[in-house]
Amino acid sequence: IAEWEPITITITLDKQGGSGGTDKFYYKYGINKFYSNSACTTEITAITKPTKTGYTFVCWNNGDKEWDFDVDTIDASIKLTAVWVEKYFIVEFNSNGGTGSISAIENVLDSKIELPSWDGLTAPANKMFDSWNTSSDGSGISYQAGDIVTLTEDLVLYAIWIDNPPVEMT
Repeated sequence: IAEWEPITITITLDKQGGSGGTDKFYYKYGINKFYSNSACTTEITAITKPTKTGYTFVCWNNGDKEWDFDVDTIDASIKLTAVWVEKYFIVEFNSNGGTGSISAIENVLDSKIELPSWDGLTAPANKMFDSWNTSSDGSGISYQAGDIVTLTEDLVLYAIWIDNPPVEMT
Protein backbone atom coordinates (compact mmCIF):
# COMPACT_ATOMS: atom_id res chain seq x y z
CA ILE A 1 0.00 0.00 0.00
CA ALA A 2 1.37 3.37 -0.99
CA GLU A 3 1.67 6.01 1.72
CA TRP A 4 0.87 9.58 0.92
CA GLU A 5 3.35 12.18 2.20
CA PRO A 6 2.08 15.79 2.50
CA ILE A 7 3.99 18.32 0.38
CA THR A 8 5.92 21.10 2.13
CA ILE A 9 5.52 24.47 0.42
CA THR A 10 7.83 27.45 1.07
CA ILE A 11 6.37 30.95 1.41
CA THR A 12 9.11 33.58 1.04
CA LEU A 13 8.46 37.16 2.15
CA ASP A 14 10.08 40.01 0.19
CA LYS A 15 10.11 42.92 2.64
CA GLN A 16 10.82 45.60 0.00
CA GLY A 17 13.40 47.39 2.15
CA GLY A 18 11.73 46.58 5.46
CA SER A 19 13.47 44.77 8.30
CA GLY A 20 12.61 42.40 11.10
CA GLY A 21 9.60 40.16 11.03
CA THR A 22 9.25 36.76 9.40
CA ASP A 23 11.52 35.99 6.40
CA LYS A 24 9.89 32.77 5.27
CA PHE A 25 7.62 30.07 6.57
CA TYR A 26 6.29 26.74 5.42
CA TYR A 27 2.91 25.26 4.64
CA LYS A 28 2.13 21.56 4.82
CA TYR A 29 -0.24 20.95 1.92
CA GLY A 30 -2.87 18.39 2.86
CA ILE A 31 -2.44 19.11 6.58
CA ASN A 32 -3.25 22.81 6.08
CA LYS A 33 -0.97 24.21 8.77
CA PHE A 34 1.85 26.77 8.77
CA TYR A 35 5.28 26.16 10.28
CA SER A 36 8.35 28.25 11.11
CA ASN A 37 10.84 25.56 10.04
CA SER A 38 11.23 23.44 6.91
CA ALA A 39 10.93 20.21 8.92
CA CYS A 40 7.41 21.41 9.80
CA THR A 41 7.77 20.66 13.49
CA THR A 42 7.04 24.14 14.90
CA GLU A 43 3.53 25.28 14.05
CA ILE A 44 2.74 29.00 13.81
CA THR A 45 -0.59 30.80 13.77
CA ALA A 46 0.69 34.24 12.74
CA ILE A 47 3.66 35.83 11.04
CA THR A 48 5.46 38.92 12.31
CA LYS A 49 5.21 41.99 10.08
CA PRO A 50 8.38 43.86 9.13
CA THR A 51 8.97 47.55 9.84
CA LYS A 52 10.32 50.29 7.60
CA THR A 53 11.29 53.76 8.79
CA GLY A 54 8.88 56.37 7.47
CA TYR A 55 6.39 53.79 6.17
CA THR A 56 3.37 51.85 7.35
CA PHE A 57 2.98 48.20 6.39
CA VAL A 58 -0.25 47.61 4.41
CA CYS A 59 -0.32 43.96 3.36
CA TRP A 60 1.41 41.09 1.60
CA ASN A 61 0.86 41.01 -2.14
CA ASN A 62 1.01 38.14 -4.62
CA GLY A 63 1.51 39.82 -7.98
CA ASP A 64 -1.26 42.35 -8.34
CA LYS A 65 -3.53 41.27 -5.50
CA GLU A 66 -3.49 41.42 -1.73
CA TRP A 67 -2.82 38.00 -0.21
CA ASP A 68 -5.48 36.81 2.24
CA PHE A 69 -4.07 34.03 4.42
CA ASP A 70 -7.56 32.94 5.47
CA VAL A 71 -8.96 32.64 1.94
CA ASP A 72 -6.21 32.23 -0.68
CA THR A 73 -4.99 28.70 -1.38
CA ILE A 74 -1.40 27.59 -1.58
CA ASP A 75 -0.47 24.71 -3.85
CA ALA A 76 3.07 25.70 -4.81
CA SER A 77 5.94 27.70 -3.32
CA ILE A 78 5.33 31.44 -3.61
CA LYS A 79 6.97 34.77 -2.87
CA LEU A 80 4.81 37.45 -1.27
CA THR A 81 5.84 41.09 -1.50
CA ALA A 82 5.34 43.71 1.21
CA VAL A 83 3.20 46.73 0.31
CA TRP A 84 4.08 49.97 2.10
CA VAL A 85 2.63 53.48 2.21
CA GLU A 86 4.58 56.51 3.30
CA LYS A 87 3.79 57.52 6.83
CA TYR A 88 2.73 61.10 7.33
CA PHE A 89 3.84 63.05 10.37
CA ILE A 90 1.80 65.86 11.86
CA VAL A 91 2.91 69.08 13.50
CA GLU A 92 0.15 70.52 15.67
CA PHE A 93 0.11 74.00 17.14
CA ASN A 94 -1.34 74.53 20.62
CA SER A 95 -2.43 78.06 21.59
CA ASN A 96 -1.33 77.31 25.19
CA GLY A 97 -3.59 79.82 26.93
CA GLY A 98 -4.22 82.00 23.90
CA THR A 99 -7.26 81.68 21.69
CA GLY A 100 -7.71 80.82 18.04
CA SER A 101 -6.00 78.10 16.03
CA ILE A 102 -3.38 77.40 13.41
CA SER A 103 -3.84 74.51 11.00
CA ALA A 104 -1.67 71.47 11.57
CA ILE A 105 1.01 70.68 9.00
CA GLU A 106 1.23 67.16 7.62
CA ASN A 107 4.14 65.76 5.63
CA VAL A 108 6.38 62.70 5.16
CA LEU A 109 9.52 61.66 7.04
CA ASP A 110 12.51 64.00 6.65
CA SER A 111 10.38 66.72 5.04
CA LYS A 112 11.48 70.23 5.84
CA ILE A 113 8.70 72.54 6.93
CA GLU A 114 8.70 76.22 7.81
CA LEU A 115 7.07 77.00 11.14
CA PRO A 116 4.27 79.54 10.88
CA SER A 117 3.96 82.82 12.72
CA TRP A 118 1.38 83.07 15.45
CA ASP A 119 -1.12 84.74 13.09
CA GLY A 120 -4.49 83.20 13.87
CA LEU A 121 -3.90 83.22 17.62
CA THR A 122 -4.87 85.88 20.12
CA ALA A 123 -2.46 86.35 23.01
CA PRO A 124 -3.69 86.11 26.59
CA ALA A 125 -4.21 89.47 28.30
CA ASN A 126 -0.99 91.48 28.73
CA LYS A 127 1.08 88.86 26.87
CA MET A 128 2.87 88.66 23.54
CA PHE A 129 4.11 85.75 21.44
CA ASP A 130 7.71 84.73 22.09
CA SER A 131 8.28 81.36 20.38
CA TRP A 132 7.09 77.81 19.73
CA ASN A 133 8.23 75.11 22.15
CA THR A 134 7.93 71.34 22.46
CA SER A 135 6.84 71.79 26.10
CA SER A 136 3.91 73.90 27.29
CA ASP A 137 6.05 75.46 30.04
CA GLY A 138 8.81 76.49 27.61
CA SER A 139 11.36 74.02 28.98
CA GLY A 140 11.57 71.96 25.78
CA ILE A 141 13.12 72.76 22.41
CA SER A 142 12.37 76.34 21.29
CA TYR A 143 11.67 77.40 17.72
CA GLN A 144 11.01 80.79 16.18
CA ALA A 145 8.35 81.45 13.55
CA GLY A 146 10.03 80.89 10.18
CA ASP A 147 12.45 78.23 11.48
CA ILE A 148 12.85 75.18 9.25
CA VAL A 149 12.17 71.87 11.01
CA THR A 150 12.89 68.39 9.62
CA LEU A 151 10.05 65.97 10.42
CA THR A 152 11.11 62.75 12.11
CA GLU A 153 8.03 62.20 14.27
CA ASP A 154 4.67 63.71 15.17
CA LEU A 155 5.17 66.98 17.00
CA VAL A 156 3.07 69.31 19.15
CA LEU A 157 4.37 72.85 19.45
CA TYR A 158 3.06 75.19 22.13
CA ALA A 159 2.84 78.96 21.81
CA ILE A 160 5.01 80.54 24.49
CA TRP A 161 3.70 83.86 25.71
CA ILE A 162 5.74 86.43 27.60
CA ASP A 163 4.69 89.57 29.44
CA ASN A 164 4.22 92.67 27.32
CA PRO A 165 6.91 95.24 28.05
CA PRO A 166 5.70 97.99 30.36
CA VAL A 167 4.45 101.12 28.62
CA GLU A 168 6.47 104.17 29.61
CA MET A 169 4.52 107.34 30.05
CA THR A 170 6.27 110.52 29.00
